[in-house]
Amino acid sequence: ARLGTRAFMAKYGIRAEGASREAASLDAALRALRRAIETRPGAAPALLGEFSYADICAASLVNILQRPSHLKMDDALRRVYRDPDRCATHGDLLQWRDALVAAHRGL
Repeated sequence: ARLGTRAFMAKYGIRAEGASREAASLDAALRALRRAIETRPGAAPALLGEFSYADICAASLVNILQRPSHLKMDDALRRVYRDPDRCATHGDLLQWRDALVAAHRGL
């Protein structure tokens, strides 16, 4: 797997230093989302009070941590699309995303 990853990174000019900057940007975005959830109007999971595109974008961001359980995928693939450390740190965001999906999935 490491050899394949190195070949992929070399082919597309990806440098390891960029990954740490991207990780810092992701962490900052997740913290900003947490603040937005904490200050949202009302008790509904929607960020702006009513379901909007902002909720879709924010839920998509949280999907980086772990794919929602309703998405069908092989267990091995599901493990690949999971960041255990960030899931532990941002479990509240996963809960928010799941509540949002439960409330609006059928729309």
